Amino acid sequence: MAESFYYKHERWFLFAFIWLVQALGYFWLNLVANSRNSYTLPLAFDQQIPFLSIFLIPYLAMYVVESLPYFVIREVAYLRRITLAYLAVMLVTFAIFAFFPVRMLRPEIVPASFLDSAVLLLYRLDFPYNTFPSLHASLTFLAGLVIYRIHQTEGTIVLLLAGLISLSTLFIKQHYVLDVLGGIALALLIHKIVLRTAAPGSRPI
Repeated sequence: MAESFYYKHERWFLFAFIWLVQALGYFWLNLVANSRNSYTLPLAFDQQIPFLSIFLIPYLAMYVVESLPYFVIREVAYLRRITLAYLAVMLVTFAIFAFFPVRMLRPEIVPASFLDSAVLLLYRLDFPYNTFPSLHASLTFLAGLVIYRIHQTEGTIVLLLAGLISLSTLFIKQHYVLDVLGGIALALLIHKIVLRTAAPGSRPI
């Protein structure tokens, strides 16, 4: 009975598993990094990017976009492989966080709007570590790539959203340009290694 229940709801078990790994791994390493030596990776271009709190909105959309495969893809066998790809991205990223902790140089913000205050709250909840590579970039681009294999229109839209989310991390000063490029490169690499031979089946629901 328990086995039957699991297979009936397997997509949601996979979905919960990925979120649990992401939350526990990210926040534990973020907390640990607070007491360790860290590095910074600013380019000259990073300093030219203004702080714009309006980009907090697409920044938070990351959590919706990375979840999309579990809601729009029908084939559970493909979702298992997607879960493996997500897990691979996270484990590689967490290993880098552990051995090469990068710290973001955040600006001093005098809140002049609700969104400014919301970004300050984000800063208090999320210490300025765990930046390279960007999980915002890697997980959203991976979501776009797996959906693109099934239907190019929907996949293109998700990839565009992933691009906007990646840009948002720069404008609210959560990531450096190199963090974003590293995240995209990791998504492409894991997609090629883990999902190259996966059979995506039919188009999304």
